[in-house]
Amino acid sequence: MVRRPFFLRAALIALSAAVLLPSPAECQWRPTRHFTVREGLVQSQVSGMAQDADGYLWVATQGGLCRFDGQTFRRFTREDGLPDNVVNAVDTLNSDAWIASDLAGLAHWDGASIETIPDLPLPEGEILRAVRALQDGTILVGSAKGIVAYRNGHWSVIDSRPVFAIVKGAGESVLALGRIALKIDKNLEAVPLLELAEDQTLMAAAENSNHTWIAIEHHTLGLIQGNEVTWMTPDIEGEVVVLLTDESGSGLWIGTDQGLWRRHADGTVEKISLRPRGERLEISALLKDREGNLWVGTWGSGLFQIPPTPWTLFTQETGFPAHSAWAFSEDEDGCIWMATTDAGVVSWCGDHWGPTLGLEDGLPSETVFTLAHDAEGSLWVGTVNGVCRKTESSLRCWDTGDGLTDDFIRHLIPRRDGGMWMATDLGLAMWDGSRWQFWGEDQGLPGRMVRSLAEGQDGRLWMVLDNVGIASFDGTAFEVINESDGLPTKRVWTLALSSRGELLVGTDAGLWIRGINDDGPGLVIGVEHGLPNSSVIAVTQDLNGRIWAGTTHGVSVITPDGEVLRTFTAHEGLSDTEAAEGSALRDSQGRLWLGTAYGVTVVDPTLLSRNLVAPEVVLENVRSNGRTHPAFHPISTTGEDSALALRIDPGTTHLRFEFAAPSFVAPELVRFRLALTCFGKQFSPPTTDRHITYHALPAGKYKFGIQAVNNDGVPSAKTLWVDLDVRPPWYRTQWFQLIAIVMAALLGAGLFHLRNRGRLRRQAWLEEEVEQRTSDLDSANRQIQEQNRQLTELSRTDPLTGLGNRRALADVLPVEMSILKREVIRLGPGDNISHYHAAVIMMIDLDHFKAVNDRWGHDVGDQALERCGSVLSDEMRECDQAVRWGGEEFVILARGMDREGTLVFAQRILDRFNKCHLEGPDGTVIPIRASFGFLQFPLGTTDFQSSDQWPRLIDVADRLMYLAKKRGRARSIGLVWRDGDLPHVSAKQNCKSLLRNPEAIPDAMELVELAPSIESD
Repeated sequence: MVRRPFFLRAALIALSAAVLLPSPAECQWRPTRHFTVREGLVQSQVSGMAQDADGYLWVATQGGLCRFDGQTFRRFTREDGLPDNVVNAVDTLNSDAWIASDLAGLAHWDGASIETIPDLPLPEGEILRAVRALQDGTILVGSAKGIVAYRNGHWSVIDSRPVFAIVKGAGESVLALGRIALKIDKNLEAVPLLELAEDQTLMAAAENSNHTWIAIEHHTLGLIQGNEVTWMTPDIEGEVVVLLTDESGSGLWIGTDQGLWRRHADGTVEKISLRPRGERLEISALLKDREGNLWVGTWGSGLFQIPPTPWTLFTQETGFPAHSAWAFSEDEDGCIWMATTDAGVVSWCGDHWGPTLGLEDGLPSETVFTLAHDAEGSLWVGTVNGVCRKTESSLRCWDTGDGLTDDFIRHLIPRRDGGMWMATDLGLAMWDGSRWQFWGEDQGLPGRMVRSLAEGQDGRLWMVLDNVGIASFDGTAFEVINESDGLPTKRVWTLALSSRGELLVGTDAGLWIRGINDDGPGLVIGVEHGLPNSSVIAVTQDLNGRIWAGTTHGVSVITPDGEVLRTFTAHEGLSDTEAAEGSALRDSQGRLWLGTAYGVTVVDPTLLSRNLVAPEVVLENVRSNGRTHPAFHPISTTGEDSALALRIDPGTTHLRFEFAAPSFVAPELVRFRLALTCFGKQFSPPTTDRHITYHALPAGKYKFGIQAVNNDGVPSAKTLWVDLDVRPPWYRTQWFQLIAIVMAALLGAGLFHLRNRGRLRRQAWLEEEVEQRTSDLDSANRQIQEQNRQLTELSRTDPLTGLGNRRALADVLPVEMSILKREVIRLGPGDNISHYHAAVIMMIDLDHFKAVNDRWGHDVGDQALERCGSVLSDEMRECDQAVRWGGEEFVILARGMDREGTLVFAQRILDRFNKCHLEGPDGTVIPIRASFGFLQFPLGTTDFQSSDQWPRLIDVADRLMYLAKKRGRARSIGLVWRDGDLPHVSAKQNCKSLLRNPEAIPDAMELVELAPSIESD
C-alpha cells in the first residue's frame, strides 16, 4: 500500500481533471461497499490504510484518522488527541497504531490514547510521508529528508535520500520509495533495489515472496525477478499511484489516477468498476485484509470494499433496463436471454448487451414471464398477451385468436421430440411444430393453473398445478402427487429435475426432494433444517450437484442429501435478498443466473469459499453508572493479557460492557455469546448486540465471558474473560458485622449484670407469655391468610373446569396491553411486524352444545365442559392463561407469539379439539367440536387503545368466532400480521372496523382460516 510522490500530486490531479470524461454505464459489476463521510468516514481523501492484530481497519485521511470494525467508524481528530488532522500514513503493530501526520510529527495509539513521539531527528515542521512498523518494534518514518528509525525510545538516521512511501516487502524487509527503491532488512541495512534511468520516475512498488513490481511514469510496470527486470505497458489509463501484489503468484492490483485495474497471472488486465456506473476515480491506497477483502482508498471519493465473493450483479444502476428478470435461456452462442416484466426481452453476450425484443419488434407485450430456446435454436417468448417464436428471419406470435386457449404464459420448456411445452393460467399447451394441442380440466388436467414445467429423460412431463400439488403426464394420462404422497403442502411454486433423477419441488413448506419413480414420503427441508424461510420459489443445481434454493429471505445452498450448507442474502452480495419465482438457470459454463426481486445475480459456484478467519474479540469499554470504569483498559483475544480484573463499587446500579469483533465479510451477521458465571456457566444464544448491561449485581465474584462467531459460523479461537469483584455496601461488610456482634455481646453482658434475679424471673415469664400469645396470634393470622387465599382463588376460578374465570382475565389482560404498547413503540421502521412477538386472544365456542344437553342431559354437558377445560390446561404454556368465559365459551390469552407461532398455536388447539370426544351413557361416542376466533394484538402500531378497553378485544375475537361458525364450524378464523416492514396503522380504528365487520381486513393484516390438519377420532 503506497501513495504517489508528493511532488507529483498537483500535476496528477490536474491531469485527472483534464481527461475525466463521463463513461457509459457498465452492464455488470462486482458488489462493493462504499464509505464516505455520510457512513462515518472522517474525511474522503484517503492517504493510507492498515489492519491491526485485532482486525480493526485503520484509515488515514487528510482530515483525521479512523478505526473501522465493519459497522462503526471511530474518528480521531485533534479534539481526540491527534496532533494534526492531516494524516499521510498509518501502520499497525499488534494492537497499536503508528501515525505519520503532516506537520506535527509521529504519533502513537497504545489502545487507549494517542501520544506524540518527541525528538524526531528531522527539521521542525518537516512533512512526514510514510510510516512502517517492523516486527521487532522498530518504527520507520519517511520524508523528503530521508528515512529515520525509532527503536527502544531512540532515533537513528537510515538514509538521507527523499522517501515518499514505505511498503511491506518479502519476509521482514520493507521497500522505501523515493528517487529509487531501497530495500531495508531487519538489521536496518538499506540496499538499492533497482537503479532507474534519468528519465524514469518511480511511482509505486509492491513485493511478495516471489515477485517485486515497480511502476514508473506513463503506466509502465517492471517485474523484478532475481537480477532481471521485465518492462511492460499494460492497457490501463492514467498514471500508476499504488500497487498491491497477491500473496503469492504474479497477480497484481493497479491503482491509478483514473481507476482500478487487476492484472491476472496470465497477463490479462481487467478494469474494476468500484461503482455501478463505472465512473473514473483517483485511487490513493490499496490493502488486502486477512478475510480476503480488497480495500481501495480514493482521493476525494472515500473508501471502497470489494468482498471476496464470486458474484456479478446486473441492476438498474449498472444499466440493466428492467427491475428484475423472471426467466433465462442460453442460445448456441452463449448469450443469456432474460425475460423481464417491464422491458421485454434482453440478452447478455459475455461482456456486452446483445439483441433485444420489445413492442417495436412485434412482441405483443413487454411483460414477459418466460422464454426458452427450442431444438432448432429459435427463441420462444411467453407474455401476458400470448406467445411468440423468433427465428433468424421472422417473429411469429399466437394468442387466443390463433388457437391458444389462454394468453397468460407462465412457463416454457422445449420438447425432447421437438416443439414446445407451455404452462398457462387455464391449462397445459403444446406446439408440435405444426399445430397446438391443449389440456385443461375438461381434458383431464387435475387442476387449472399450471405454474412450472420440467421434462424427464423418459419423456414424462412434470408440472406444478396451483393449489393442487404436482402431476406427471405421459402423453395420455395425468398422475397427481399431493399431500397424501408426502408432499408437505399443496401450495407449490416451482420444480426441477436433479442430476440424480429426483424431483426438486419448491413449496410453501420448504424444499421437497423425492425420486421420480419412488413412492415414499420423500425428504422435506424447512426452516428447522436451516432454510431462512419456508417459501421456496426458485430451484436449480450446480455442476457439483448442490441445490440452490431461492426463498423470500435468501438463497440457500443444499447438498444432494439435504444438508443446508449456507444461505446468501444481500448482506453477502446478492442484488436482493428475495428471490424471484422460478428465476434460476445454470449456463454452459456452470455459472448460475439468479433473478431476485431487484436485479440479477450471477455466481460461479467454483469460486465459493467460506470465511474461515476466526474473529478476534475486543472489549472496547466498561461503563459503571454511565462512566468508563476508572480501572478499565481495552483488552482483546490477541493480546498477551486477554483477561481483566475490575472492582465494582457498591453503588454501581448499571454495569455496561461494550465489545466488538472486527469483521468485514457480512459484518452485520457477526454474533456474540456471553456468559456471567455466577448465573450459570453456559453461554447465551448468539446475539448481534454489541453491548450488554447488568443492573444491580449482588455482591460477589463473577467472571464475564465473550465469544464471537463470524458470518459463516466460525467461532473465535479464544474466550475473552473479565474478573469482577462486586463489593458489598459498608453495612454488609464482614468487619461491620463483626463489630456489631461484639457490641451486642458487650451490651448483653452489661444488662445481665445490671438486672437482679427477680427481674430476670419476671422477664422470663413475660417472654414466655408473649411467645405463647404471639404463637397464637401467628396461628390465627396464618389461618385467616389461608382462608383469604382460598376465597381469592375461588373468586378467580371456574368450579366446573378448574380454569380461571372472567375476573382472572380482567386482572391480567389490561396489564398485557400496556406492556405490548411500550414494546411496539420501540420497534423501528425496518423491523418486520410479522416477527414481532405479540399476544393472542382466542375465543372458543363449542359447536352444537345445546344439542348435547338436550339429548344426553346436563350432566353429560358438564362432562364435556370439564373435558374442554382439561384439554386447554394440557395445551397451555406457563405464560398462557385459559378461562371459562361463560356457558360453553372459553377464552385463551397467549403471550409472546409472532405470526408463525400464532398460526402453529391456533392449529394445535384446533387439532386437539378435533380429536376430543366423550362416551355417552349408552356407550355412544359424543364428539366435541368447537369454532375458534383469534387475533394478534395490539391491532395497530399507533393510536393505541387504553387498557380499560380490553373487552373490545374479546368482542373482536367473538366476532371472528361467529364468522368461523358461519363458514361451517369446527374451524378457526383469525387475524395475524402480514410479513413485511412495520406499518403505520391505528389500533383504535382497526378495532372499530372489525367490530362493524370482521371481514374488513385492516392494512398489513390478513384473515387466516384454519381447518383441522388431522382426522378426527
